[in-house]
Amino acid sequence: MRKFYTLIVACVINSSISQAQDSLKTTILNEVVTTASRYERPIIETPRSVTVISQELIEKSVYNSVGELLANQSGMYVVGATQTPGATQTLFMRGASGNQVSVMIDGARITDPSTPNSAIDLNELSLTDVERIEIIRGSHSTLYGGAAVGGVINIITKRGGKPGFHGKAGVQAGTFGKSAFSLSEHIGLTYTFENGIYLNGSLFNQKVKGLNASLDTLGSSTFPKPDKDDFEKTDGYVKAGYKNKQWDGFVSFKKIDQRADIDDGVYDDDDNAILDFERDLIDYQLGYQLSKNWRASVIGSWSRSERLSLNDSSLIDGDGNYNSTYVRGIYNGKLLTNEIQLNYEQGKVKAVGGFGQFQEEMNFNTYYFNHSSFGDFISEVNYDTLDTSAKTTYLFGQVNFALGNFNFSVGTRWNNHSLFGNHWTFEANPSYYFDNTLLYASISTGFNPASLYQLYDPSASFNAYTTRGNRNLKPEESVSLELGIKKQFQ
Repeated sequence: MRKFYTLIVACVINSSISQAQDSLKTTILNEVVTTASRYERPIIETPRSVTVISQELIEKSVYNSVGELLANQSGMYVVGATQTPGATQTLFMRGASGNQVSVMIDGARITDPSTPNSAIDLNELSLTDVERIEIIRGSHSTLYGGAAVGGVINIITKRGGKPGFHGKAGVQAGTFGKSAFSLSEHIGLTYTFENGIYLNGSLFNQKVKGLNASLDTLGSSTFPKPDKDDFEKTDGYVKAGYKNKQWDGFVSFKKIDQRADIDDGVYDDDDNAILDFERDLIDYQLGYQLSKNWRASVIGSWSRSERLSLNDSSLIDGDGNYNSTYVRGIYNGKLLTNEIQLNYEQGKVKAVGGFGQFQEEMNFNTYYFNHSSFGDFISEVNYDTLDTSAKTTYLFGQVNFALGNFNFSVGTRWNNHSLFGNHWTFEANPSYYFDNTLLYASISTGFNPASLYQLYDPSASFNAYTTRGNRNLKPEESVSLELGIKKQFQ
């Protein structure tokens, strides 16, 4: 079990004057944020460090993935965002690693259970059909589970707009030197009926050819020049929904398919290694205004992902010799999330609560073959005989009291993990608002279980005495303290 203790001191200044060269870091003042408290609230009154990247700013940017966009935000570092297209993009927020930041699409968490720490590769998420991205820094384990130790990224997709047919399309192209180029196209269509029914559809495609992740430092004619590492990605999305004064619901389907040529490293070329990834994602949401004070919502998602890693006898010299090695790995992951949420608002009191279940499954099969003068060597790893799944059932609640300029929020969360049993987390969040200035503080605890890969992987490194997986691992526990001040200038 690892314990984390974090103290953050933050200062946020919001200005209504935006600069073109820094547009992606400017918060639009009339935005509201729902992620931080699970109900709408002006940013200046939200007692956390919050950034909202609006649709307008997304459309003005030159980025193709969520990871590239987030890499330009303060307090965030995305490994791989500035590397060759197709490189894995892993998010770090305020020092917290990828598995300690909760990434969500329309309020439903998305992960990749087949990776070592279950963190999602942000490279797979394009910006197609994204309305805005809400970034909440700091621990939010009570409202959003253990992974929200470092913060929350909530990607909000577009919903119906003005009645009628609307569409947008764009093309982006560029060259890199004499032989490399990039081409991406996207199109988005929306039709909204007078009665509130809407249909959305979008398609994004990106092709990159001629780039090379390795570097030819020898310039020798003995060995072949490093091969070109191409990348291709297609992201399709459809959504059907309905919205009026009482009802707000939708169901959506996203299909992601990408292929990347990869190398062994920056200086180690590999011309026969590829990485294929695909994901099917279904999201749904249904909200109903029960009365003036009460609102009920149901949120859920299902996801299936598969990654194929293949390296087929890489060429090692200019005489046509191969290293007689074949490596194949197939990695599968499944997610299932269902949650019911209730919101209450009466005068100076706001409350939110709910319960749900989050389930992850993984499976992978690897095959390694090598032929040499000493004979053939074969190694296989098969997860089919292991029950590699985990389920978390949870119950949470938070209430906010407003007494004049003083606000105080307190909440708790109960987690029942199928492997680690019962755990409680809590948070307290006082704040004081005056003259367009907000002083706030928070203390929160977190619970983050080990990933399925970390628990079950039966493979071992050469000459190792233990397997990579360790079923005796304990959950991470965290305590976070934060002090901050916000100032808004009109």
